[in-house]
Amino acid sequence: MRKKKLILRCLTIFFVLLFCVSGFILAKEYLERQTDADNFDELNQMAQMNTDGATESNKVIIAEGTDLTVQEAKEHVRNLSALQQENEDCIGWLFIDGTRVNYPIMHTPENPEKYLRLNFYGEYSVSGVPFMDGACGITDMHIIIYGHNMRNDTMFGDVAEYAKRDFRDEHPFIEFETVNGVSQYEVFAVAVVDATDDWYFTNPADTEESYAEKIAYINAIKLYETGITPEYGEKLLTLSTCYGNEEDARLIVVAVERS
Repeated sequence: MRKKKLILRCLTIFFVLLFCVSGFILAKEYLERQTDADNFDELNQMAQMNTDGATESNKVIIAEGTDLTVQEAKEHVRNLSALQQENEDCIGWLFIDGTRVNYPIMHTPENPEKYLRLNFYGEYSVSGVPFMDGACGITDMHIIIYGHNMRNDTMFGDVAEYAKRDFRDEHPFIEFETVNGVSQYEVFAVAVVDATDDWYFTNPADTEESYAEKIAYINAIKLYETGITPEYGEKLLTLSTCYGNEEDARLIVVAVERS
């Protein structure tokens, strides 16, 4: 009898400790995500300040690899210069109307996944910051941007919703702003691939033939029809995020520039 009571008491203590540890982990994760959300709100407010056209204070630094280092901001919605003064790794802003996607975009070619688990200020972050593929440049014909599919639907959590045709129809346009201004992209294909898919490693804009092959490939594996087929010379934007339960599964949302 005493042995049973001792076992019962040990089990009770074990489950109480397990409950406390689990609660601590959940609370810590919640606070980290809330901190990330607050940081992005602050960055959004910073980006909205002093967006009064092409003024001396609204000049923006052009990404490394281009011919110029400074140009006047034209047709800008946000003050990217304010963000770049805080962190020169910031090369733009991504926005999808009606979703939570409203984030700065980072670019570090020499360390492509630098912001996978760092926030805008270089501190550890479970959410990270969306970032552009290290092999891409803002003037390339195909740009790839990565972001986490967070369980609380922040970051690219809403991007994963493009697997549903209705969601695409409700949110057909993606806005990507860089030093060159604001560009609108229309989603034309959504597909599930793995992390080593050729889509990530080949440039579809090299030649008209390779472009056509790339478009044919994505059209062959896309989840649903949109009736849109890009033509050679039209820039492409791919958003990529984790998808499903398989570690290497990725959802890619591919859009074509409209303006």
